[in-house]
Amino acid sequence: MTTNHDQRIDSVLTTARSGFEQSVRRLEEILRIPSVSTDPAHDPDMIRGADWFTNAFLEMGFEA
Repeated sequence: MTTNHDQRIDSVLTTARSGFEQSVRRLEEILRIPSVSTDPAHDPDMIRGADWFTNAFLEMGFEA
């Protein structure tokens, strides 16, 4: 017997699988930004990383 819970899990897995390649590209994009540093020379990169996350969350429908 298929339950509502099972259907929700199947839906989430289907969505995850269909967006996998895009998710990998997004991950690669953020990992290219040197956004973790105590060196003030990387301040612009840290701001760029923060902006990247803000935009990513907004695109997903979150408030940021």
